[in-house]
Amino acid sequence: MSFGNYFDNMMKKLLFLLFISIWACPQDVPADLIEFEYDASGNCVRKVKTVVLGSARTKSVGKASPRFDEEASTAPDVWSDGTELRLHPNPTRGRLLLEFRGDLPTGRYTLRLSDAKGMLLQQAGSDAPAYTLDLTDYPAGLYLLQVEYGHEVKEWKIIKE
Repeated sequence: MSFGNYFDNMMKKLLFLLFISIWACPQDVPADLIEFEYDASGNCVRKVKTVVLGSARTKSVGKASPRFDEEASTAPDVWSDGTELRLHPNPTRGRLLLEFRGDLPTGRYTLRLSDAKGMLLQQAGSDAPAYTLDLTDYPAGLYLLQVEYGHEVKEWKIIKE
C-alpha cells in the first residue's frame, strides 16, 4: 500500500468520524439563564429565570422580593454574635441594601464608604435592621464598604455599574 492510498483511507475515516460526531451531538446546548431588571435607582424589580429541562425551556418570571434575593446578594457575613449581614444588589446601579438578620444586641453599627483610592465618601450610623446606601451620584467603579458592628470591622468591595 502506498503512502497516498494510506493517507486517503485515513482522511476518509477522519471525515466519517467528524461527520458522525457532528450529527450525533446536539447543535445547541442551552444553559440556565437568570436575568434581572432594575428601576432607575438601580433596585432589582424583576427576576426572570430560564431553566432548561431536556430540550424544552421553561420561564419563571417574578417580581423581585423587596427583601433580598439570594442570587443577587453577597454571601452572608456572620459576626461573632451570630448576626448575619447581607448586601444586595452587588454590582449595583444605585442603591445598595444592607440587611442584618438576627439580634442586634449592641444596637448600633457604623458604615463607611470609600473610593478605590481610599478617600472617605460617606459615613453613617444606624441601629435599624436594614439600611439603604445610595450610590446614584457616584461614577461607575469599585468602592470599599466598611461596617463596624460591636468590636468588629468587616469590609466588602462594591461595584457600581
